Formats: sequence, C-alpha cells, structure tokens
Amino acid sequence: MLTHDIDWFCVVNGIYVHLASGGGILPLSFRNRDMLRILQHNVAVAPYLFAEEDIVDNEAFLNQRFADNPKGRESYVVSFRDMARKGFVSMDRTYLIEPFDNHYHIVSRPRNLDERPLLELEIPVISNDERPELDLQPLRLLE
Repeated sequence: MLTHDIDWFCVVNGIYVHLASGGGILPLSFRNRDMLRILQHNVAVAPYLFAEEDIVDNEAFLNQRFADNPKGRESYVVSFRDMARKGFVSMDRTYLIEPFDNHYHIVSRPRNLDERPLLELEIPVISNDERPELDLQPLRLLE
C-alpha cells in the first residue's frame, strides 16, 4: 500500500476525517483492503450533508500551491470538497516525497463543524498510538 493514493477515514476527537494518503504508509489498522473497500464504498454512496456554499477551503495552502494554475487548483480541490460536503474534514498528506511521513493538512471542510449532522457510517476511531500528524489548527483559522 505504498504507491497508491488511498482514501481512508477515521474519527479523531469526535471529528470525522477523510485523508488522502498520497502514496504514504497507512496506519496498521487501516491496511485491510477489504475493510477499506467497504468503507470507501459506503462513503461514496453517502448523501451530501452540506451545500457547496457551506464548505470552506484552506485558501492559504491552495494559493501557495496553485498560485498560477487556477485550473489545476479546481481539479485538485474537487474530491476534497466532495468529502467535506459529506461531513468530513478532508485532508491531504503534506510531504508527498517522504512515504513514511504522516503529516496531513486540511484542504476542505464544512464551515461550521459544531452544526454538522451526524454521519450514519461506521467510521473507525483512530487510536493515539496510530494517529498521524494531523494539522488541525486551520480548523480555527479557516472561519
């Protein structure tokens, strides 16, 4: 599971999180392909809980990465916004050239996490010993 950009999902501190692995190593308990496929399917068919206008993007990151490429930006952000509309804080792996580095940053999320409807999905709660380095600070900065 090292060369694939795998979507995986977990709950961290009560927040539903979507993570795009960007070819990185998944936490051990998420390396079960059958479990991943079922979870990915269930998320894919889940309804939208938020309208497009209820989603915010990490503008600082997007502007830095796609300053001169608006088409690249739009193409990149589509899947993250899609996950955010389903109620997830949607994140991408930060250091793509380091497969063993598990730092993630927010790309898109619902505007108001306090008013999000509960997802009717069984999403694994990630344990402290397997938790990747999630930069959740932008949760407050994106308002």
